[in-house]
Amino acid sequence: MKKTALVTGASRGIGLAIARQLGRDGCRVMLCATGTEEKNRQTLENLRAEEIECAYVQGDISRSEDRIRIVEKTA
Repeated sequence: MKKTALVTGASRGIGLAIARQLGRDGCRVMLCATGTEEKNRQTLENLRAEEIECAYVQGDISRSEDRIRIVEKTA
């Protein structure tokens, strides 16, 4: 069974680099950031082009309701 990694702040910078490496290491990756999925579509396409299994969930981890939704979408 493949592990799933949830990476917050994954739209750019260190978060994106972590998500990419986890994907290369064989994890499914759930990217989370505050921007819309549309805004991050190119990032998802780039990762998929590298054969990284990934999905995206928009959320702000400082908000309780977002944290619950993020975990539910990741599970």
